[in-house]
Amino acid sequence: MTTPSDVWVQVTSANSSSERRLPLSWSVAVLKARLEPITGIPRSSQRLILRRGGDGLVSVNEGGGDGRAAQTGQVIEAADEEDTTLEHFRLTRGCEIYIESTQPASLRQDFNDPSRVEKYSIPDEVYQKRQDSVLTWKKTNKLGRFDPSAADKVAAIIEQHEREAIARGLEVGRRCRVGGEDSRRGTICYLGPVPEIPATRATPATSKPNPASEPSQQQQQHTAGGGWWVGISLDEPTGKNDGSLVGPDGTLHRYFLTEGCRKSGIFVRPDRVEIGDFPVLDLEGEMEEM
Repeated sequence: MTTPSDVWVQVTSANSSSERRLPLSWSVAVLKARLEPITGIPRSSQRLILRRGGDGLVSVNEGGGDGRAAQTGQVIEAADEEDTTLEHFRLTRGCEIYIESTQPASLRQDFNDPSRVEKYSIPDEVYQKRQDSVLTWKKTNKLGRFDPSAADKVAAIIEQHEREAIARGLEVGRRCRVGGEDSRRGTICYLGPVPEIPATRATPATSKPNPASEPSQQQQQHTAGGGWWVGISLDEPTGKNDGSLVGPDGTLHRYFLTEGCRKSGIFVRPDRVEIGDFPVLDLEGEMEEM
C-alpha cells in the first residue's frame, strides 16, 4: 500500500529500467542497498542522479574519462548517507533516478549481452537417465527410432518414392517443372537418396523448414525422410542451393552442378515433379513486350 510518504520514481541504469515505489523515509544508504540487486552495481560504486522534466544527456568526458554520455541532474549524495533521507531531495512522482556506475569499464557488467551468459548443457549420461524427458517418452511409446517397425516403414516410403518416380517418367536430363509452377522450370540432374537431408522430419508450425528441400504434402503426412529425391537445376535462381549439400559433419557433397547462379538447385520429392515439353522461358523478352 502506498502511503503519503511514498513516491513513484522511474529507476534507470545501463542495464535496467523500471518504476519503483520509494518511501521517502529511506536513507540514501538504504536506497543504494536496495538498488544493488536491481542494477548489478555495487552500492559503493553507485552515483545517483535525480532527473526531472527538462534534464537529459550531455556528452562530456568526466569521472572515469571513458567518453560515456553523462547524465545531467541533481546528484543524490550526502556526507552522512546513513542518516540523510530521500525526503531531503524533494522527490516527486514522475521523476527519474539514474544509477551510474563509477567502476572502471573493465569491471562493469553488461547484462544486455546474452553471449556472456554461461549456458547450461545437460550431459548425455544424465539426460539418458531422466524419466521425464522426451527421449524416455519416445522409448516408452516406441516412437521414432524406437519403433520396432520403423525400418519397414522407411523401406515402404522408399519403395513408394521409387514407384512414383518411375510412374512419372523421371529420368536424368529430362525437362520438368516443379509444383505446377511455370516459373520453376528446369532439368532433372539427379535421382536417388540424399543422406544430408534428415531421415526424419517433424512438421509442426514451430519447426523451421529444411533449406535443402521443399516439403511436399506427402512428406508432411508421413513425416519421414529417406527415399528418393529429385535434384533439379532450375532455369531461374529460385532454388535453395547449387546442387551440393553440407552434411552434419561439415562435409560438402555435390550431387549436380547448376549453371550460373548458386541458388538454382533444388531437391524435391517425385510427386512434385512434372515431366513435359517445358523449354526455357524468355523472361527478358516478355518484360520488353509489357
